[in-house]
Amino acid sequence: MTIPFSLFVGILLLLLLLFILVWFYIRRRKQYGPHHRESCSRHTAIPPTFQELQEVIANPESTLEAVEQALDDIMTYYAGIEQLGDYAQIIHNMCRHGNIGAKTIVRFEKALREHNPSYAREIEKILQKALDARG
Repeated sequence: MTIPFSLFVGILLLLLLLFILVWFYIRRRKQYGPHHRESCSRHTAIPPTFQELQEVIANPESTLEAVEQALDDIMTYYAGIEQLGDYAQIIHNMCRHGNIGAKTIVRFEKALREHNPSYAREIEKILQKALDARG
């Protein structure tokens, strides 16, 4: 049982074509990777205001997904603390919110401390008071 030469050449050409297409795909993905798509979407989207994000967190009817998105937006756009009182209010609202778990609260607090090391002690104290008030 032998393979005809023309069939063998056809299979080789198809494999070569497949290899070239995969190579172009990988090359294009590296050139226009996720960083490119993120930067393009950031420039076109208008970031929500800090007040809007606070309202989402303060609303007891907000879903876990909405609250987590609001927290991610806060860390993306407003990670630098200007007034500690605003962030203290967010932490207190998070601790009182019924849909937010402890992991989400700790993750936000840790990210906030990493972005603002000079406020680390104050943030920890605020979190402890909020957790004590939670019960």
